[in-house]
Amino acid sequence: MASDPKLIKVSSTENPMWRSWKELLRHPAQEFLVHGQRFTREMAKRHPDALRALILREGAELDMAGRDLFSKRFEQKITRVELTPALFAELDPFGVPDMIGVFAAPELSPLVSNPKGLTNRELWLATQNPTNLGACLRSATAFGIQRIVLLAEAASPFHARAVRAAAGQVLNFEFSRGPSIDELASLPPDMINDLIALDLHGVSMQDFKWPQNFRLLIGEEGQGIPAKLPAQRLHIPMSNGLESLNAAVSCGIALYASRFSR
Repeated sequence: MASDPKLIKVSSTENPMWRSWKELLRHPAQEFLVHGQRFTREMAKRHPDALRALILREGAELDMAGRDLFSKRFEQKITRVELTPALFAELDPFGVPDMIGVFAAPELSPLVSNPKGLTNRELWLATQNPTNLGACLRSATAFGIQRIVLLAEAASPFHARAVRAAAGQVLNFEFSRGPSIDELASLPPDMINDLIALDLHGVSMQDFKWPQNFRLLIGEEGQGIPAKLPAQRLHIPMSNGLESLNAAVSCGIALYASRFSR
């Protein structure tokens, strides 16, 4: 890699690129980080126009996918940087040994009313933990959900931990930004019709017949669903006295049931 004239070597914490990338770990904005050769290559292959930069750890060994990212195959103008191991480690909470990709994040559209009514299946998330949110997105990918509504409480889907938990699928969705979960009851009826919420006090999911189209709401961890919210409430029957499941696990079970329990 040292012979590549386009490879910029960075060894100072004062470098403005490095400082901006470090900020993205906590506060992704117009860009976000993807850790590891495999996830970076898979996302770049699906969304080549979103790739903005490749960050290589000094001394890293690239596999075929990694070398492809540094080849002329990717002709768009991207920045290619080599960081010292110490600087790379500060951008890497996961311990990947080689590469970080920088991708452009799409703007989130506002939630709007649809006069034609609900014509698809949607996942509405108020999940605050980025790892849980990313795992919900991974389940959404597995069960064919493309439209995601992020409520005000929700973590960013472009947080590094969400991206990793989603297995690099975060650019595959149509995202909208909704209001707080406490404000959903005040939305026009057509915007919250067919809303299904996971709730400990709901009817058993085992006996529920899922409609063709629905809005599945996953609430805040530990907070539950507001009592005044007009929604069909479902609970997942469990044994051995367990009261609740992790939000991401519950989401995956519900999406599976929605696909195969009609």
